[in-house]
Amino acid sequence: MFQLYSKGCEHAIRALTEAPGNGEDKAFSVKAICQKSGLPEWFTRKIFQDLVKKGILHASQGPGGGYRFRVLPKNLSLLQIVETVDGSNCMEGCVMGLPICDEKKSCPLHRMWKRIKLKMISELRSTTLQELTEIIHQRKIKLHKIKTQEI
Repeated sequence: MFQLYSKGCEHAIRALTEAPGNGEDKAFSVKAICQKSGLPEWFTRKIFQDLVKKGILHASQGPGGGYRFRVLPKNLSLLQIVETVDGSNCMEGCVMGLPICDEKKSCPLHRMWKRIKLKMISELRSTTLQELTEIIHQRKIKLHKIKTQEI
């Protein structure tokens, strides 16, 4: 089965969109984010440790501690998150799972996938975490309005 990115990457994006204040130097806890988003805490904690090691987040212990953005969400592209979690070569493999797939020896989907992949990478590069967070927030507001009108 083809996956755009790993489960870890999915969890990282979902968790980071729940971080408060769009990175205005406000600390946030994994526990609170996981409770809000329904993500497993142990797995999210592991992902956040990787994001700290790779310079996306900063962690501090003690009272007032938690995680803070080292790279502000307005400057953090979704592609940076994907590549931080899954590696910079994460989208290099064959879409059909073949061991060798390049311009000389390609799978039947190679040309189509190459065009789609370039467009997708461009979109991930040009969309920031802050933009995604705002889109999600607006959808939640709309959904809430629809639900309250139904009552």
